[in-house]
Amino acid sequence: MGIGDFARLADRMVEAAEGRGLRYYEVRVQIDESSILWMRNGVLEAFGMESSAGGSVRVISNGRMGFASTNDAETGAEVVEEAVAGAAGGGGRTRLSREEPVRDSYSSRVVRDPRDVPLDEKIEFLRQIDERMAEMGITARSLMLEDSRQVVLIRTSEGLEVRGDVTRISSTATLTLVDGARSTQDRVSRGGSGGWEILSGWGLLAELEGMAESMKERLEKGVPAPRGKMDVVIGPSVSGLVAHESTGHPYEADRVLGREAAQAGESFVRPDMLGERIGSEVVSVVDDPTLEGSYGFYLYDWEGVRARPRFLMKEGLINEFLHNRETASVFGVRSNAAARASRYDREPIVRMANTYIAPGDETPEELIEGVSEGVYMKRFMEWNIDDRRFNQRYVGSEAYLIRGGRLAGPVLRPVLEVTTPGFYSSVDGIGRDLEFEAATCGKGDPGQGVPVWTGGPTLRLRGVGLGGI
Repeated sequence: MGIGDFARLADRMVEAAEGRGLRYYEVRVQIDESSILWMRNGVLEAFGMESSAGGSVRVISNGRMGFASTNDAETGAEVVEEAVAGAAGGGGRTRLSREEPVRDSYSSRVVRDPRDVPLDEKIEFLRQIDERMAEMGITARSLMLEDSRQVVLIRTSEGLEVRGDVTRISSTATLTLVDGARSTQDRVSRGGSGGWEILSGWGLLAELEGMAESMKERLEKGVPAPRGKMDVVIGPSVSGLVAHESTGHPYEADRVLGREAAQAGESFVRPDMLGERIGSEVVSVVDDPTLEGSYGFYLYDWEGVRARPRFLMKEGLINEFLHNRETASVFGVRSNAAARASRYDREPIVRMANTYIAPGDETPEELIEGVSEGVYMKRFMEWNIDDRRFNQRYVGSEAYLIRGGRLAGPVLRPVLEVTTPGFYSSVDGIGRDLEFEAATCGKGDPGQGVPVWTGGPTLRLRGVGLGGI
């Protein structure tokens, strides 16, 4: 399906929906294209290209929502009739928040389209990294490079028409170092919206060189991690994951209302917890789709609502949930534009975009100087969290002892075990070194993976439980 077919399919679905006299309809056509390269230990293991294109419609008929989709560019009335039939078989009544319809378009800034970059140049980007990591003695290297383009057109019975066109690129490196019976692993993922030119701004090779050196040091000099209650400083890699998993997911309004329980888990947060203190006054958590160049970038969601920063936690208080128009109507608020769908045949559901802990005004060195005895967990190697997003565990990869406010050598696999309120309540210092990593967030049934940023600065936690493995 090309761009022309794309627009004509939308016209036919709108015409059919108008002819039906439906109280509400929402037509969406969407094109997703991507390519991926995977190199392992210098060998190109896979090169793949994927594309999907089609249209969908959501209708409210007899007070209930129905959804249907098609990849046939010549249809229109058939898919609308299927959506109406689906509404007839539904339960309950669907209500949507009142929103101002707009007519607008947006796109990511692209200087050099990744699709125009020769395959040999993309392979060489990975090969240079692999060769350098091999020179530094890294045992196993898994490198991935992915680029994508997503075009979305939304039209509704309320007069709304929004078009988005976003190009993204990302690269992930997983390194493993084995020394006799000891081994360690680390990983980094960078990504953003834009063209091939954004790769040069990541400094990925230099970052991986530093990571490789730390991996060698921890195997040569690492000591067992201390255990017990102590002060812990965590780096942006860890704090960004915490923001996503223990604030972003449990603040999704469909989870708060119990609708995601069978598909992606529950939430420890109840609807009546808005305004309740869950962390110290220095902590705020934001989800912001509008960050230019971000991996989770968009300016309008898949219901055509204008995006804005969402302040999920504000100075330690639960401030707002992530909403689509349906959940917003339940809470009596406006939607904050959190409806997204991974492709044309998926219904928009409540999703995160770029979730991060807001930065403070201290340097990482100042935060470490404030600890007499403890651990600095700069990066993590594994993690898990329960379905309610309450109990969680993070295992450090690059980590160091802190003694007298100074780093005192590497430690092996420290384990931070904490509850969500326990984590945020223990924070007493926040760095200004905000960093982001690219990720694909999964949710829903059928599953939907959408691009997001996880972000945060260095944090200092007081008196948390630490163990080791």
